[in-house]
Amino acid sequence: MPAQAKTAHKARKRRKIGTLKQCKARLWAAIESATRLIEDERQPPEITLKAIHALSQSASAFARLNDACIGEPVSEAVAKQLAENLT
Repeated sequence: MPAQAKTAHKARKRRKIGTLKQCKARLWAAIESATRLIEDERQPPEITLKAIHALSQSASAFARLNDACIGEPVSEAVAKQLAENLT
C-alpha cells in the first residue's frame, strides 16, 4: 500500500467507542452546564431558552441511558422474584 493511501486510511479510521459510563458522565456534565446557564440571571433570554432546551434533551437522554444501564438487571431480578412467588 503506498504511503499516501496509508495516510488516507488512517484519516478515515474510526474513533474508539466510548463506554456507557463515559457517556453518562458527559451527559451529566451537560446537564450541570445547562443548569448553571439557566440560573445565571446575567444571561440573555435567548441563551436561557437554549439552555432550557439543552437541559430537557440531556435529561431525557440521561434517563433513557440510565434505564438501559440498570433496567435489564432490575427486570431480571423482578422476573426471578415473580417466578419464586408463583412456585
